[in-house]
Amino acid sequence: MDWANREVQPVLAQLRTVANAKGTERVTGSTLGAGAYVRIWESIELPTDAAWSLAATVAGMSSTAGGAERAAYLIGGLAASVAGAVTLTGSTVIHSQETAAGIDARFGIDGRTVYLEVRDAAAGAMDFVAIVDTTEVRFR
Repeated sequence: MDWANREVQPVLAQLRTVANAKGTERVTGSTLGAGAYVRIWESIELPTDAAWSLAATVAGMSSTAGGAERAAYLIGGLAASVAGAVTLTGSTVIHSQETAAGIDARFGIDGRTVYLEVRDAAAGAMDFVAIVDTTEVRFR
């Protein structure tokens, strides 16, 4: 049984690392038409001494029939945890199309987590859908 511990445990550790290295989530959320930011995604806590590449594809449309307000975004960012202190080193809107300048989507930090939030243009409620990708690297 000693051979199993020597051989199998390292393989399982590597499989766990690969499984945790990238995550993709589909999330939805709605605003209330007040022009205020609403969180639609929040990450797990970033591990100590790790960095995440973040990417989100976001689409939004008015909640009413006809969808007068619409928006689409592609956002990228870098979140890092150094000695447990999480920072958002950069967050860039790579692509945006919107029918009103007040509509927005962005990454932010809250403690040890990263979040994605969206905002309507205060003209009416909007529904949003996002695909959020995270890729992680850790200090060994």
